[in-house]
Amino acid sequence: ITDNIDRVVDETPRMKELRGALEEKVAVGDRLHKELATPSCPDRESKARDFARIAEEAKRLSADMEAERNYQEASVRANRSEREPTRPGGDAPHVGAGVPLGRGRTYRDMFGEPGRSDFASFGEFMRALEGRSDPRIARRMNEGILADGGALVPTEYGGALMDLALESELVRPLATVYPMVSDKRVVPGAVLGDHSDNLFGGLVGGFVPEGGTIGESDPKYRSVNLVARKLACLCKGSIEWSQDAPDSDLTVRNLVSKGIAWFADMAYIHGDGAGGPLGIMNSPCLITVAEESSQTSYTINRTNLNKMLCRLAPGSFKTSAWVCSLTALAQILGIVENFGLENGPGSNPLFQMLPDGTFRLLTRPLYVHEACASIGEVGDIMLCDFSQYAIGMRQDVRIDSSEHVRFNTAEIMWRAILRCDGQPLWNEVLTLRDGTTTVSPFIALAQRH
Repeated sequence: ITDNIDRVVDETPRMKELRGALEEKVAVGDRLHKELATPSCPDRESKARDFARIAEEAKRLSADMEAERNYQEASVRANRSEREPTRPGGDAPHVGAGVPLGRGRTYRDMFGEPGRSDFASFGEFMRALEGRSDPRIARRMNEGILADGGALVPTEYGGALMDLALESELVRPLATVYPMVSDKRVVPGAVLGDHSDNLFGGLVGGFVPEGGTIGESDPKYRSVNLVARKLACLCKGSIEWSQDAPDSDLTVRNLVSKGIAWFADMAYIHGDGAGGPLGIMNSPCLITVAEESSQTSYTINRTNLNKMLCRLAPGSFKTSAWVCSLTALAQILGIVENFGLENGPGSNPLFQMLPDGTFRLLTRPLYVHEACASIGEVGDIMLCDFSQYAIGMRQDVRIDSSEHVRFNTAEIMWRAILRCDGQPLWNEVLTLRDGTTTVSPFIALAQRH
């Protein structure tokens, strides 16, 4: 797989273009180096300056090739992800088309092929942003949402930021993602209702004889409203570091992408919906499974896991995943000691440690993430079908920098803005046909202390 990815990445038009430019610089540099090595070299001072300039340009091209390789690998790996594709589950009514089955969540999947930038690299864009005198920056200051401020990042590099964040995120790779071409998107859906007498708040059906009258149904409809919210990151660094470190722009880009990933996941799980996403933990469709009557504080036991699994919506079994904190993982490993460990394919094992370093718990993937609470608190372990969480993503990313905010300390500030939103596709729990059992795609274990 790695060899195939390397071949795909190396053959992209952008990589070929960068490689050709680098080879030209290296050829010129070699010629100048040989001339400078000659004792009788004419115009030595001028050629030495040219050699230094060529060497710096070659270094920047090498950094741009590395950045492009990371971007392309992120896109390829996201599209070839071994995580199961999003799909609507039987009793988990899907309320919109979202991303089609099996497609990734990369920039290209959501918005198509990014346009070619008028900047040669992301580093050139960042350097021009600091100077502000470049007319290309002035144009980008006036594009997009003016209230957001900053310069619109060229889609070629804004897409790279999104894709690098995608690799670090928990929720978005498994969620139903809707690209947003404006600041609002309405996803049509239906009320879940009560399956004890109808579906979707009023849909009924049955067999009728030839010529018989078909009874009317009155299902209830609802809308999921996604509004592009502003996710912003602000970071600083010394002007000396920015000028002296040849790859400072790549470092800033990586910091921003990881920051976007971390804060987006925190919002998708804990957000209160006020000015940002509505997180799973604050959703009306969350089911919290109570502790056992004789359970020791700050523990997780096998009965907790069984009861959580039995509250999961039946249509979500194949698309669900466990998520827990590190302290909760220690408890799970303690349970494993009592029930045995399965290291390979088995018949419904409690716990599996797979060769690629991933875990499975009760046949479903287990992810460890710090968005989960510490042991004993509500949500230290969750069972979630993230395909029933809707995320809206705007295409534009904006970045700005300023040397004036911290003028007295000679520091530069960078600000990045990405606009997105998220909320569960369910707005309530579902009552099954027996009239008493309630289920949901989102299950959390209650507080235990």
